[in-house]
Amino acid sequence: MTAFTYEWNINDLVVLNEIKNASFKQLFRSPIFVAFGYKWCLEVYPNGGYKKGDVELYLTAPAYPVKLKSIHIMFTLRCLQTNTKYSYTTVFDKDRKSFGWPKETLSTQTIQSCHTLTFAVTLESISVYDGNDNDVTVSFDRGSSMSSNISKEDNAKKNSAKTKSGFGGGRRVS
Repeated sequence: MTAFTYEWNINDLVVLNEIKNASFKQLFRSPIFVAFGYKWCLEVYPNGGYKKGDVELYLTAPAYPVKLKSIHIMFTLRCLQTNTKYSYTTVFDKDRKSFGWPKETLSTQTIQSCHTLTFAVTLESISVYDGNDNDVTVSFDRGSSMSSNISKEDNAKKNSAKTKSGFGGGRRVS
């Protein structure tokens, strides 16, 4: 198994303020990243998507690869500033595209004192299957890491890509 780590760094004060003051069910998405042949993103509801007052963090596969049937992975979601983490092993497929940490893992109140926020995920592929049920894990078992920063300079890009449910933008750093 090879590990892949992605960090979503939010250090722009305007964006950080938006996150800290988010309304119930307001969603923010990280830029998309690719690992093990899949496109992924992190999604955060800073004031709950199911329960108000919870920071809900999810790993999501927004675009499912046509040639692949499923990926069995172990992942760890983290908020670095609060030392919060959750690990889980599951299968992502066309019907199951998003998994998050349990409710009440991190409270909205806890992030209020943070001067930056970094949400991270580490993925380890266990197995990858193509549309014909062939195990193609070896072809996709390449790990690496990347991070995405939302900084003051990126705020203009973020504003041009802002949507009703969240924001885009940021830059990848090796």
